[in-house]
Formats: sequence, C-alpha cells, structure tokens
Amino acid sequence: MLMDICNIGPEILGTATVNDKGQLVIPKEAREEVGLSAGDRLIVARHPTLGVLMLVKPKQLEARIGMYSDSLDKIKSDIATSEGGKNV
Repeated sequence: MLMDICNIGPEILGTATVNDKGQLVIPKEAREEVGLSAGDRLIVARHPTLGVLMLVKPKQLEARIGMYSDSLDKIKSDIATSEGGKNV
C-alpha cells in the first residue's frame, strides 16, 4: 500500500506513538534524514484514497504545486496550439 503513494518503494524511518495530548515524536534518525528541526511546521495531509497521513514541509508542497502548475500551463498551451489557438 505504501508503494502506491508516490510510486516508489517504502522507506520506513522508524515508528512513533501518539501521546494522550495527540502529540507525535518523530524519531531522531527520521528528523535528520529529512532535515527537520525543532519548531519546523509541517502540513498534515491525508491521501484521498489510501487514507494514510502524510507530513509535508510547506516548501516541499509549494515546489510540487509549482511543478504541477508549470506542467498544466504546458498542457494548456499544447491543447491551444493543436486546436488552432483557441483559449483553454
């Protein structure tokens, strides 16, 4: 199931337990691997079909959105060109 999230094999970086306050401690090795520091903010997202939680740095999400936006602009341009310049 994890492999379906990003079309890559899973890389398990440890386990964590949610405490009674709902807090989660990310293992030190995992924090170091992805460059997390005390005070960093993360976006908590749920995969729409797999139902798994994902923790994402805002800058990583912004970069991904920018990449998709650029791709979408290219697709729109290609469609407009193939349809004789109609606006899409």
